[in-house]
Amino acid sequence: MYVDERQSLPRRRFTEAHELVHALCPWHEAVLREDTEDELFRPAVDAVEAEANAGAGLLIFQGSAFAGRAAQAPCSIATALELAREHGASRHATLHHYVQTHPRTAALLTVGRFPRRDGSLPVWRSVESPAFRRRHGRARAHFPLGLLPGTALHALAEASRTTGTFPRESVRLAGRGRRFVAEAHYNRHAFLVLLYSPAAASRSSRRECVLPLRNSSM
Repeated sequence: MYVDERQSLPRRRFTEAHELVHALCPWHEAVLREDTEDELFRPAVDAVEAEANAGAGLLIFQGSAFAGRAAQAPCSIATALELAREHGASRHATLHHYVQTHPRTAALLTVGRFPRRDGSLPVWRSVESPAFRRRHGRARAHFPLGLLPGTALHALAEASRTTGTFPRESVRLAGRGRRFVAEAHYNRHAFLVLLYSPAAASRSSRRECVLPLRNSSM
């Protein structure tokens, strides 16, 4: 195994874990070593790479141990970033894993930092906890036009651009009466917006806004 030591520690740890999972899965060797790019369907390559990524996450975050720690602490970006430090993982990867394994109704939006012509911020992807997915589906599907100017989440994302803290708002899914706490983190590449149920929220939420469902007007 060859790992570029010029990379950051979280990146090196993930690369090592990813390659270890390839070695631990005997069917990966047959796919990656015996088949070539010309002979192998791309979905097969994507499948084994996805398995290696998932397995790397289990190694780095130590399976259910991470989820147990996350469930016992207050639900917040600060908690997730402290877990990232303890596990030697990247903040972005930890937030994804944090949401995907959390027992609360939670979701994470990855939002582009450059506004489009209409001022909206593109929502690139989302991950959800099982509880969120059951009740609300994919979080990204609620924002087909991105985060529009004048909405609570757009303002929250922009606020995180210039502060070292994680701005927070109490928001509500319009038309469904579902209330969430929203926090934002700017990592200089994208905005990471965490939504979670108020049962896990801090009482320090400042004011209630309306989160538009599918970009309905506020």
